Amino acid sequence: MLKVGVTGLGYWGSILYKSLSKNENYTITKICGRDNSEYDQNIFTYNDEDVIKSDVDLVIVSTQTKHHYKHIISALKNDKHVLVEKPICLTISESEEVIKLAKEKNKLLFVDHIYSTNPYVLKIKEILSDDKTELEKYKSSRLNEKCKLFDTSIIENLMYHDFYVADILIDNFDFYLKNITINHTPFEYCSLKIGPINFISSYRDKKTRLLEIKTGKNEIVWDELSGVIKNNGNEIYVDVKQDNINYKFDDIYNKIKNNSDDNSKDVSLEILKIINNL
Repeated sequence: MLKVGVTGLGYWGSILYKSLSKNENYTITKICGRDNSEYDQNIFTYNDEDVIKSDVDLVIVSTQTKHHYKHIISALKNDKHVLVEKPICLTISESEEVIKLAKEKNKLLFVDHIYSTNPYVLKIKEILSDDKTELEKYKSSRLNEKCKLFDTSIIENLMYHDFYVADILIDNFDFYLKNITINHTPFEYCSLKIGPINFISSYRDKKTRLLEIKTGKNEIVWDELSGVIKNNGNEIYVDVKQDNINYKFDDIYNKIKNNSDDNSKDVSLEILKIINNL
């Protein structure tokens, strides 16, 4: 069982906390937030460093992006593994520095790319694995009027997910990045066109998570909110044995136990470089 500390108990941090509380591979021994009314007073603190310097194996950093760098650096210097909300840091230089330090300290640094273990994404990847036909359409609509984070742009917040999901699903995704057309207001709406690929993110519209992919062989529609994938009009069965966040934590648990790193931090750095060039 791994001992875990959580710093940052906002929207996503509280979800991670609840998921961890139900996972038998972990025990939460220290948490930090702004409001202690819903949490065990024996483990709660208002000081992030109390979490980072406590006797834990893994520190979860779910604070605002502008604080990621200092919390990751501190956790690594205190010999902790780290799981950090995306993006890894605000800047490329900060990201490169924490990745380098993690390697020097021989500690695992994970970025919370929950879609990398999402059973629906993996099912779509399976469907596309033997599809050698041309990509005709790839449209990802990620809208949420209640999810406004103004310490990062809408690209770094909502649309960030679309970049790494596309990287998982599209062969030679880098090839399409040569010619990008972008239309956006930084914190409310963005439409990004990359050849047949179209990402749309908005804080103006009702929550939507819809992915549409068309090739010469397959026509896939995934409505994430309803949990339904259809291909060529037929619903596809997906074996979902537990919630997606637990999949992610089980993956992290196994990697820590086996000391096997993953590439989430490197993917996060590459996405930051793409965004930086937009």
